[in-house]
Amino acid sequence: MVGSGVRVLGTGGTIAASLKDGSLTILPVAEVGGTLPSDLPSTEFVDLHQLSSSDLRPSDMLDVARAVGRSLRDGVTGVVVTHGTDTLELTAYLTELLLGDASRLGGVVFTGAMRLASDPSPDGPANLADAIRVAAAPQAKGVGVLAAFAGEVHSARWITKADTATRQPFVSPIGPVGHIVGGEVTVRLRPARRWTSSDDIETRVVLVKAYPGMARTSFDALVDEGARGIVIEGFGVMNLPHDLIPAIQRATETGVAVVVASRARTAGGLDQGPTGHRHLHGLGAVGSYGLPADKAWLALMVGLANTDGTPEALRHWLATVTEVHPT
Repeated sequence: MVGSGVRVLGTGGTIAASLKDGSLTILPVAEVGGTLPSDLPSTEFVDLHQLSSSDLRPSDMLDVARAVGRSLRDGVTGVVVTHGTDTLELTAYLTELLLGDASRLGGVVFTGAMRLASDPSPDGPANLADAIRVAAAPQAKGVGVLAAFAGEVHSARWITKADTATRQPFVSPIGPVGHIVGGEVTVRLRPARRWTSSDDIETRVVLVKAYPGMARTSFDALVDEGARGIVIEGFGVMNLPHDLIPAIQRATETGVAVVVASRARTAGGLDQGPTGHRHLHGLGAVGSYGLPADKAWLALMVGLANTDGTPEALRHWLATVTEVHPT
């Protein structure tokens, strides 16, 4: 199918998992969609991976993002990706970053399930039907990657998994950006200026979490092992243990990009914070501009592959991709 309809890309996960006689198998995504409502747009099913999302590597996530871009360039109306919930938010946001201005070509929606496909009452088919409806909706064009789950629509920029006990595992600090009720789709985002689409990432980027009393030795080891970039999750307003400052200086002086994020909700770069933050800014470290550490990790992968990697270029890149355009 080229030029119409919705393409569903399967990657595995709970939505496609079937447990029988103690053995877990991953079904083809077409079997997950076998009982979909007849009033949906025409749909094509393609399996990319058949894995638990906790087993996906950055290269696998890149495969998904590239397949989404190719599908839109093929002329389909929209693309749905079925994905395990453990890392759905990460693959969705990597796709968002790489898709860029190609988002205007059609809607892109990720979905999954909290109950196995073999469960007596699986939630996967309803989530998949909702995702197909959203992907085909005109209001999904140009707004970036979305996630449809349990009747809610969330932005990949904001979504995070926060619950493993209900049918709605995802939350966003800005709340849902849309809903699916009785088959009717609403999306409360407006198309906005977006960055140029790209097709590659720098995978030599690591993610570390600061903790009280953290010594510099582990940070130094990452530099010595050839990291191209390091994202560190700090406290509060991107605060870090003082002992890490010399290690960050050594890293930036050797050409390693350092991005500082926070486990708390923040905004802006290091030049906007207290004196200590401005000192880090002066050393060449870069604030995450409100991205949590795991999504800053993805943004740094894309930024290093598509800019010259200088602090100035990375600051511009992060400031661009974190702009918010709600209605």
